[in-house]
Amino acid sequence: METSAVDKKSAVNASQEKESVTKGNLVERRVFSRLDCEISAQVIDKSGSRLNRVVSDISLSGCFVEARNTLPVGSEIGLSFEGKAGVFSQGLVRSQQTRGMGIEFILMTAPSFRRLQDIAKGSVRLR
Repeated sequence: METSAVDKKSAVNASQEKESVTKGNLVERRVFSRLDCEISAQVIDKSGSRLNRVVSDISLSGCFVEARNTLPVGSEIGLSFEGKAGVFSQGLVRSQQTRGMGIEFILMTAPSFRRLQDIAKGSVRLR
């Protein structure tokens, strides 16, 4: 029996709905769950300024960067993780909070992604 594209899409949507979590008045709709971590990173803004920050949670699609002064939602940034050569991603500021900003990864090479997975695995904080 062959599965149609519609059936596959329905299965993906059902899976995504299972990941939804209610937090206060907000509904969490992330496709991938986030892991608590502590990863040193540099945020590079459009002017080229490099700001040393800490990533406090990460997923396959984004991360949360601790920062007192955040960039506006919609800002494109560069992220360089742990000063490791070649671990770089383009990101988009998706949310602001008093303690930092949520970043969506929008462009990352496969080798960078694999190295970032290794860094994240070694940086996960257990609660």
